Amino acid sequence: MMSIIENIESDIEKQKQILKDLEAKLKETKLQSPDKLLAAELHGMLCTYNHTDGCGWYYEFKDKQDLWDRHAHGEYLIKAQKLIGKCSVLKLDPKSAIEIFKMVKSL
Repeated sequence: MMSIIENIESDIEKQKQILKDLEAKLKETKLQSPDKLLAAELHGMLCTYNHTDGCGWYYEFKDKQDLWDRHAHGEYLIKAQKLIGKCSVLKLDPKSAIEIFKMVKSL
C-alpha cells in the first residue's frame, strides 16, 4: 500500500510531466505562423457547427499537426489572412480586432 508521501510524490511526477508536455506545446505553437495562430483563434470564436459531423476542424490532423490544406483549416486560414490584410489597411493590430470580436460576441 502506498503511503501518503508516495502518493504525493507520484502526483508531483505526474504534474511535472503535464508541465513538460505544456511547455513543448507552447514551444511548438510559438513556431506557427501568425496567420495560422489567428485562424485557430477565429475558429474557436466563430465556428457554430457541430464538431461531431458538421465541422472537421478536430479531425484535420496528422501526427499531431494541423492539416492546413483541408476544408475547415483552409477556410479559417483564408479568413485569418483576409483579416490580417484588412487590419493592415486600417492600421489596426489583429489582436485588437480579436478583442473587438470578443466584445461584440459577449453583448
